[in-house]
Amino acid sequence: MSVKIMSLVWEHYPAGGGELLTALAYADHAHDDGNGVRPSIQHMATKTRQSERTIQMHVATMRRTTWLLTVRHASGGRGRATEYRINPAWINNPAGFAPFLGTLETVQSGAAKGATGSAKGCKAFAPQPPRTITEPTTTGASGPKAHGVVVDEAVRLPNIFDGEAQQSVMQLLRACPRDQRQDVLDEIAGLADRGAVRHPLGLLRRLVELASNGAFVPAAGIDHRRRLARDQAERERIAAEEQERRQRDTPEAREASRRARDEALAKLGLRPSPSVVADRCLPSSGAIQ
Repeated sequence: MSVKIMSLVWEHYPAGGGELLTALAYADHAHDDGNGVRPSIQHMATKTRQSERTIQMHVATMRRTTWLLTVRHASGGRGRATEYRINPAWINNPAGFAPFLGTLETVQSGAAKGATGSAKGCKAFAPQPPRTITEPTTTGASGPKAHGVVVDEAVRLPNIFDGEAQQSVMQLLRACPRDQRQDVLDEIAGLADRGAVRHPLGLLRRLVELASNGAFVPAAGIDHRRRLARDQAERERIAAEEQERRQRDTPEAREASRRARDEALAKLGLRPSPSVVADRCLPSSGAIQ
């Protein structure tokens, strides 16, 4: 069991769900140098509560990205479980592991088209571990859900980053070009809107790396900002209608409305206007004398 590699998997492995669980289970069998990984497919299926077919699918992906390297018994067989080692290149530099970065760029391109599934019907890995900056709400508990938290004058953090994570977020953002910090956060928020973010800090780390290398291209973040603009416009419309309703509900407004109604009825001959009634009630000039 390697606590070191399990920690790296939690922080840096790009996929989530069953594949992440499988990666953690393999890390649990590895030594700190990545060697000694030789559990059977059946054992892994039992350990992770998944089917053997699912485990085989995840292993095929891990071998394709070279996260798992075959040491011996590549074809397996009864009594001959394949032995693997976790790629030492990934252990030494998990954030910059080239095959995973390539996968990230592919997924990010797919996310721009709204793709969330693979050809086999499995949910694809989200380009960014979802957590984007959002606008703070000014409404009460009954109003729209808050979009995020403003942590300083420069960036707004999405709700996906709770209080304990905010310090880590700000530390990671120091390596990101200042003019792209909000774009990166909005991208995470957009992916979170789609339910595609499982590991926000890991996603943020990768997006910051892409931005630092000039390879970051916003996609989901654009849709996220449009949604925020629509939500803001809707809140302003509701506030304007409420203000107008309150203005109509004053005693002065009710009196003006009554006078206008009586005048309209008087023109139709259905009721004398208030001014006519008032004139009838006034004493004549002779009476005054």
